[in-house]
Amino acid sequence: MKKGKPERITWSTIGGKLGVSEWLSKKKEKLPMTKAYIESDLESLEEYHIRKIKWAVEELQMQGKEITLWNLAETAGIKPKYMKEIYKEIEQVLNKKGYDCNFKW
Repeated sequence: MKKGKPERITWSTIGGKLGVSEWLSKKKEKLPMTKAYIESDLESLEEYHIRKIKWAVEELQMQGKEITLWNLAETAGIKPKYMKEIYKEIEQVLNKKGYDCNFKW
């Protein structure tokens, strides 16, 4: 789930991949080691959006497209209102890649 196009890591998505979505959510207390492992990898919505932005930057670079706020939002599939919430992180990701971050909100 961390390779390729990002998917949010939640109990539901993990259970769905295993074909036991409802069962896994209801019985996680009976699987303490599995529960501990999964919970160590669960991510918040903000963490998921940051991971999607990182992926989108890579995608845009591979496609040779300009890195604009609109292209990032469209490629990552994140609404601009959520991008405002993680603006500092977006700035850090772009600065690490050598891009200037002069987006206007």
